[in-house]
Parts: sequence; C-alpha cells; structure tokens
Amino acid sequence: VLPKILADKGMKISTRLMTKLASPAQLTWHWPKTFYEIYFPKLVTMNYLNKVDVERAFADFAELESDESSRLFCPSLIEIIAEKV
Repeated sequence: VLPKILADKGMKISTRLMTKLASPAQLTWHWPKTFYEIYFPKLVTMNYLNKVDVERAFADFAELESDESSRLFCPSLIEIIAEKV
C-alpha cells in the first residue's frame, strides 16, 4: 500500500528486502529476544499460550543463546525509499 501511495504522489520508489542472521554475540540477537520477552506473556493473557509453554520457550532460547554457534533468522524487513522527482 505505501509504495502505491508514494508513487501516486509522483515519487520514484525503490525497495529492498532486508534479512538478518544473528549470533548470540551480536546486538541483532536481542531484537527478537526482547520481542519474545514482552510478547509471549501477552499471549498467555490472551490464552494462546500457557505459562508452561512460555517457560519452556524461554529455557530453549537461553540454551540457544549459551551456544556461540547458534544462529537466529530474524524477521524480514522491507526498506522503502521514496525520492521526490
């Protein structure tokens, strides 16, 4: 939707898919980690997960984080650049 809105305003649009593969030593690792820490408890309150599932997920994540060879494929992003022409 956003590229069409910008193009309709006469802008030149370019897009780029941005993917990240993070190791526990990288700052990028903390992006999904902090999301999980905030969002998983909310899923419990919405009855999509139970507390045991969340505790297991956090334990699994901690185990992955303790292994420096672990890799985490982060959610993909799309960069949209609009240039006024």
